Amino acid sequence: MNLKLSFILFVLTFGLFLPERTSAQLEVPQSVIANGGNEISGTNNTIVGTLGQPMIGVASGSAHILNGGFWYTQANAMTLLNTSPGTDVVIQPVDSKTGESPVAVKYSEVTKSGETTLEKSDTGPPPLTGFSMGDPATYYDITTTAEFTGEVEVSIDYSATSYKKESKLKLIHREKDVWVDRTTSHDKEKKIISAKVTSFSLFAIIEPLPGVIAGTVSVNGVGLANVTVELLDILSVSVDGFSPIQTGSIGDYSFADVIPDD
Repeated sequence: MNLKLSFILFVLTFGLFLPERTSAQLEVPQSVIANGGNEISGTNNTIVGTLGQPMIGVASGSAHILNGGFWYTQANAMTLLNTSPGTDVVIQPVDSKTGESPVAVKYSEVTKSGETTLEKSDTGPPPLTGFSMGDPATYYDITTTAEFTGEVEVSIDYSATSYKKESKLKLIHREKDVWVDRTTSHDKEKKIISAKVTSFSLFAIIEPLPGVIAGTVSVNGVGLANVTVELLDILSVSVDGFSPIQTGSIGDYSFADVIPDD
């Protein structure tokens, strides 16, 4: 009887010191299993990782920047650059305002990755003297954060712009606050004009301003009426778009909207 009572008292006493059962107090709001100890490689980057390795911070390579880690949002996870190192690299930047991409940029060599951008505008410095903009007037502002060597070919599709004399177009580039004609080629069928430069800034496509050719046909100071006058080019060939005309009563004549060099 005394032995049984002692056992009961021991159990009751031991029970007083047992820890109280509690619910789980640890909380893991976010968890990640990172890459598993191997190399992950691409064209320009290689990552050597360990299982569970945290990746908070910025990892950059020649063509990409990775903002990695448990606490970065998906929107900030990766920034891709559109201009990667290489030779004969061609980029078609998208206009941030219109979503259009009428410009192609061909680098001879890109030595460090970056972003090539385009912004179209209808306002800018006046064109070269004796020239006019198309309709509508369009300026192309090209910039880049990439590093490059050699010349860059800039080709512009101008099919959305009207010109009076398409065969006389020039692609000009703004250099040290001065317009410079850098035209190298012009495909009138595809409506693409190209230039080669070594830097970026504003570009514009221009055409010569039309003028007036006028005169008088006379003999011994007396004007001759009803004389046929024809407009010829430097090769004595009739200029397209201009029909022969007759002089007026005092021998006068005029041709309007004549583009220089016709």
